[in-house]
Amino acid sequence: MGDIESLTTRNVMNLFTHDAESLASDSEYDIMIVHTSDKQVGAKMLEIVRANAGKNKKFMSNYTLQEDLRIFYARKLNALFYIDNTKHNTVIFTDSLELKQFHALQMTLPKYLPTLFKENPLTERETALLKSLGNKTAVEYEQLISEFASELDIRSEIIRTKLAGFETVFEKIRIDELKNEIKCSEENYENDLSDLRKLSDRIQERKYTLAGLECSLNGNTDDSELMEYFMCNKNLTIITVDGTSIEFVVHGYADIYDAEVAEKYIQNHNGFMATSANPDSHRQFRIN
Repeated sequence: MGDIESLTTRNVMNLFTHDAESLASDSEYDIMIVHTSDKQVGAKMLEIVRANAGKNKKFMSNYTLQEDLRIFYARKLNALFYIDNTKHNTVIFTDSLELKQFHALQMTLPKYLPTLFKENPLTERETALLKSLGNKTAVEYEQLISEFASELDIRSEIIRTKLAGFETVFEKIRIDELKNEIKCSEENYENDLSDLRKLSDRIQERKYTLAGLECSLNGNTDDSELMEYFMCNKNLTIITVDGTSIEFVVHGYADIYDAEVAEKYIQNHNGFMATSANPDSHRQFRIN
């Protein structure tokens, strides 16, 4: 009792209503029972929940307190009943929950899930089964349960439930593998296609260049610019032509020069001018 009184209202509400806030969606049905093992703690819980939970309250605002159910059960147990806006989910807060109280709650099950039982009304035998929970003995209840069990192949239902979808697991795995393979292949295809486009463009570009060169080579009979240059420049004398290499001599007169520098350069037998000349000819170099 001391522990719950030391908590704030928010802490208490988060403790007891946390799961209720995340119950099933509109397509499902759920009943949640929140109870304590200490009636004093349970009574304090009910007091706090009643004051802070439900429509127009801070917590569980999508739930509505069912006052008629609280009054109906007042002589059997101290409880609060909340049903959400979809009428698919019910939360029951009670200060304690003994077996006879649990059976009493089972008897009015259709009240907690009105939408479900409106669409699927109870049969006469199902109604009798719920009513039998209020009997002082379990004879009628056990008899009805046995009848239901005899009509239902429990073993087959368990097998169906546990193996549902198992046979399709391998197909699903293979489907995922194939999707990944297709994705990788498509990416490789796009990359290869891009490379092929680039290669095709390069080939086409080379063909255009080749065609231009061949046209120039076969169709041009006039002197080239290079020929005209050598013809016009009287100071150039071609020595040899080998492939793309031309060896020629440039000659002329040095009207203005530094005699000392020229002499030093000419006498440098390791320099560029003397590398291919006969060493004996070096003596003949003179500057007049």
